[in-house]
Amino acid sequence: MWGEVDNVYSDELFPYNESYFQGLKITANMGKNYAPSIDSGIHLDSILSYAVMLSINPPPLDKEKPRIFPIPIKIITLYDKLPLLAVTPLMPCEEIYSSEYWHKRFPIAPVQRLCLAPNTVVKSGQYKNYRVPMRVVSCEKLECYCIGDKDAISKLLAKINFIGKKISQGKGLILSWNIEACSGIDEDFILKNRTSPLKEVGKISCGLSGWTSPYWFRPWHRYLFI
Repeated sequence: MWGEVDNVYSDELFPYNESYFQGLKITANMGKNYAPSIDSGIHLDSILSYAVMLSINPPPLDKEKPRIFPIPIKIITLYDKLPLLAVTPLMPCEEIYSSEYWHKRFPIAPVQRLCLAPNTVVKSGQYKNYRVPMRVVSCEKLECYCIGDKDAISKLLAKINFIGKKISQGKGLILSWNIEACSGIDEDFILKNRTSPLKEVGKISCGLSGWTSPYWFRPWHRYLFI
């Protein structure tokens, strides 16, 4: 069911009953702005995979052999032996875009006192100071749609309190999750509202990118359509 991929966890380790799958609307109620990776979207399947990983405590990550964790989302089809899941990205409602900065400052004063090195260079080299712009999104809610098991998804999302980048700085705080049944959510609706490598269902090319979790693994990237 999950394709012939190395280090894949089988359904027997974390089983779900597909008879419970239904159309769902998932809402993340935000407490602070968040820093997305590329656009404003957040991949729900990546969030659920991370929650599963927290639950089963797998061996250390091998970046050359990524794992696919079974999550309670319907598989539309297998493409190149990898699952195309019935889920759209979490997208903000009435978002406001802005920029903030994260800083890396070398503690020059105490080092100079201890090491007697008053000429430590902080404009270049290993002690260089950084002031890096970071795109952030402010919104009250993020929403997505999927076909899956409501109760199982609810249990997994209870483990997730932050999303996006720079969570160590307090970005992406989630106050609560709302999951409700939603009529009219079928595979056609999902494919019209997410990118996929299926040329027959998409007319607009979105370039080469990730389409299944883990999205960062470049050998699995394909030309996507919507």
